Amino acid sequence: MEDLLTEISKHYSHEIIATSHSQAILLDSFDWRLYNKDYLLRHANQQSELLNLDGHLLHKATISQKKRPRFIHDFPKSKLRTVLTSILPPRALLEQAQHEIQSNLYAILNKESKTVVRLQHEQIFLQSKKTPSLLQNRLICTPLRGYEKEFKTILQVLDDYGLTPTTKSENIMKLSLEKMNRQVKDYSSKLDLKLDQEFSGIDAAKYILGSTFDVIKRNEQGIMDDIDIEFLHDFRVAVRRSRSLLSLLKGIFNESITTELKNDLKKMGNLTGTLRDHDVYLDKKEDYKKMVPSSLRPGLDKYFEDIHKQRFEEQKRLSHFIESKEYQEISTKWKNYMEIPQLADIDKGNNADISVKKLASKTIRKRYKKIITTGQMMNHETEDSEIHQMRIEFKKLRYLLEFFKSLFSKNEMAHFIQQLKAVQNCLGDFNDLSVQQEGLMQHIQSLSPKNKDALIEAASLGGLIAHMNEEQQKLRETFFKHFAVFANRENQGLFDKLIKS
Repeated sequence: MEDLLTEISKHYSHEIIATSHSQAILLDSFDWRLYNKDYLLRHANQQSELLNLDGHLLHKATISQKKRPRFIHDFPKSKLRTVLTSILPPRALLEQAQHEIQSNLYAILNKESKTVVRLQHEQIFLQSKKTPSLLQNRLICTPLRGYEKEFKTILQVLDDYGLTPTTKSENIMKLSLEKMNRQVKDYSSKLDLKLDQEFSGIDAAKYILGSTFDVIKRNEQGIMDDIDIEFLHDFRVAVRRSRSLLSLLKGIFNESITTELKNDLKKMGNLTGTLRDHDVYLDKKEDYKKMVPSSLRPGLDKYFEDIHKQRFEEQKRLSHFIESKEYQEISTKWKNYMEIPQLADIDKGNNADISVKKLASKTIRKRYKKIITTGQMMNHETEDSEIHQMRIEFKKLRYLLEFFKSLFSKNEMAHFIQQLKAVQNCLGDFNDLSVQQEGLMQHIQSLSPKNKDALIEAASLGGLIAHMNEEQQKLRETFFKHFAVFANRENQGLFDKLIKS
């Protein structure tokens, strides 16, 4: 830079008008929610800045506490917080990279000592246990109005030095992770499976189970560290997907292996159920409080205090299980099954060597026809238990479509998955309200009728149950509307065409 300034001094004088040296960190969620929206979040000196991938500042906010922000509530009300609120919750922000930023701003002066150009030299280093690595070295050249000639002269000097000024930044997140031998977007809970048409049933099953097993393993540490509630959620979804595959693709493994793997998964699912219920209650705490009159809210506060204590014990119990010898043995066993290049014939089921396309088509068609037939017999008098069972059937069908979508027409498959989501989300909310009401009723029954505070709590929970029941009835009506669209004759024809493709 000194040589460049010496060359510039042949034409104009210069003076340094600002120097800065700061430590900054790049933040994002475990599943890259900000980066997936083409955002970078940088935090330094209690200042958070939202940038695009070119490094342009979009929004900023000052954080009152000295610790870096972790959740949405750590940000003050601002445009920055509004944007993050639409993307981030309920995930925590994690440190992805740490930077040292050095910047010098120079004023280029003419003979009258008037500033004609501003020249900024910025260097960004990746901080690590080893020597800091230079990630970016850029010049930003900014003309002042009325001094276009002088600006061209400075550009020519830079060009003679082989330098090109820029206002854009390289993708600093990508550069940082490459230096750390990582990749951006190195985790997603969504399945992105690319099955080979030539796969057999056993090849496909091992490939899919290997993917879900990887999601399970990737979320273990986040559960034990209790970073945010989505680690447990992704863990549970991966367990459910694995169980569904073993149940839906019958005859892939022999009966003893299938039973063994399903039992492992059942235990993992059972151990996470209560903790997940507590997470849902606490995550919706403010929404629940809005559902009851203000006079009843103190009773809810007492209830949530109890839930928080129970959650602490459940989280500790699950963490101990993940660290246990039993869990490690389960993990090793699964890893071996998924990585063995060729299972012995004795370990295979009757459908192990069938073409995956044929197996997938048959299984999906059977599940789809069952849903259509069952749903068409339902009406507004149908019991809640039957609606809950329909939710399970829809979930199984969605898993099948997600597992095997790469084998069929991309656009038509996306159409059906989107329609499935609409129905399944409705049924999922319906089921959540049932589970929550049942849990609240059990808690009310455990309260002492002789305790005044317990009576207030019971009244609060009773009001909440009444509101939930109203919402559940609305969802029942919504379900029938969504199902009518999903099951219409045109869609059935499109579905048959899709599965035959």
